[in-house]
Amino acid sequence: MRHAARVIVVGLLVAPFLAASAARAQQAETVRISDEVVFLQVRANGVPMRLKIVNGEMGRISSPVATVGLTPRLTSGGAEIHVFEILSGPGGSEKIREVEQSHVDVMASARFDKSPVDLEVQLLDRLALPALPAGWSTERTGARVSAVEKPIDGKPQAVLGPCVRSCVTCDGVTACACEVWMSCGYGCCNSEACGPCIG
Repeated sequence: MRHAARVIVVGLLVAPFLAASAARAQQAETVRISDEVVFLQVRANGVPMRLKIVNGEMGRISSPVATVGLTPRLTSGGAEIHVFEILSGPGGSEKIREVEQSHVDVMASARFDKSPVDLEVQLLDRLALPALPAGWSTERTGARVSAVEKPIDGKPQAVLGPCVRSCVTCDGVTACACEVWMSCGYGCCNSEACGPCIG
């Protein structure tokens, strides 16, 4: 049975473990540690996905029950995977609370039993954040096209504005990261923050 994908691209400023300001709500985030990307194979509530996340930044997984953040922090032999529960506050503000962490070697996996979302994570690979090729974007109405959404039917759609996270929803689970591969869809930020889309 083929499921329709919902792909959303989000542009955000990254800020360390923050709550809301009085003026406007902000999403809780973690900060980049280095210009390396981490590829994770994740199973969340039984839904498989592959995520590309910049070292130290947070990917998000939402289910009908809860939203969690995954933050990889690279080590010499693998990565520390930190799982945060993302809590909503007044006015759309967010706070994060670390619920669990585990060291994972390349090609090894870990279960996170304390996570409010049933979660298993495998570290697939790590690499230096590739630079964007010259002429990577096109101009449209004066704004730089910085994200590409490619639903499973293969018809790419350009999205205007800065992009740090692309989201795909399959089987009631939404995954958000620089690049997301799921069985029913694909999303990517082709931006300076995330590097070029791999596809």
